[in-house]
Amino acid sequence: MLTLKGRVILHHTADSVVVDAQLPPHKLTTETLNGLFVSEQDEKAVYFGAAQIHTFDNASFIAQVMEIYGFDDGSTIATKAEIPFVENGSNTYAGELTVMGGTGRFKGIKGRGRMNGWSNGYNARHDIEITYSTPS
Repeated sequence: MLTLKGRVILHHTADSVVVDAQLPPHKLTTETLNGLFVSEQDEKAVYFGAAQIHTFDNASFIAQVMEIYGFDDGSTIATKAEIPFVENGSNTYAGELTVMGGTGRFKGIKGRGRMNGWSNGYNARHDIEITYSTPS
């Protein structure tokens, strides 16, 4: 097993908000995420993501996130995460990652990981650690 550890610095933009009249006060927000990943070995990747954020009241939500990390050699890793969040004044979050696939040197990748982060509603940073394997 191999490990990829690093930090993502990103900006997120709310693209749309839908209020569900059937399940008040539920609302759905979609967001576009763009940023940069830097590993502990100083390897860099362009970061793209999309999030669906389900807000159930003014203090809690669940974010479902799809992410793609694009490395300089053209290799990619795709992940998904589900992140529960309860407002406690710290703006922090944590969640589990599942590796969905990859290309180039990550072709056939399988793995899982964790993310821990902080967001102010517009900008965020999260630290990731993914344990993975690729076919020999």
